[in-house]
Amino acid sequence: MHFTTHLLAALAASAGAVSASAQCSNFLGSCSGMELRFLGDNGGEPWLHANGGCGDNNGGKSYGFFDLNSKFTNHNGNLAQSDEGGFGHSCRNIRYENGVLTAECGDNNGGTPTTSINLNEYICNINGQLECF
Repeated sequence: MHFTTHLLAALAASAGAVSASAQCSNFLGSCSGMELRFLGDNGGEPWLHANGGCGDNNGGKSYGFFDLNSKFTNHNGNLAQSDEGGFGHSCRNIRYENGVLTAECGDNNGGTPTTSINLNEYICNINGQLECF
């Protein structure tokens, strides 16, 4: 009985974690005018800017930025979501359109294949702020 209680508690906790991360998507449903911007030195780091704003819980809008380089990485020539981040250092011709980030990224074999990732599957709007978990 004691084991069953712990097992059920662990399953409930893991289901909650999956549910929370699964909810973090669809920023395009409440944000508009999204643009790719490069901020900083040496051409800058890639950021997503809510030029048209993201709705908050008070009926207002926030016009913030989201650091794409902190949450997306280049994994052998493929863009992927990762807290390691850093794709901007090994990818070029970075562009954004309708929720999709596309770039040419080094594949560790001398190639730079074109790769894309749908940001709308990973980024959400939480009270006017863009987040990625």
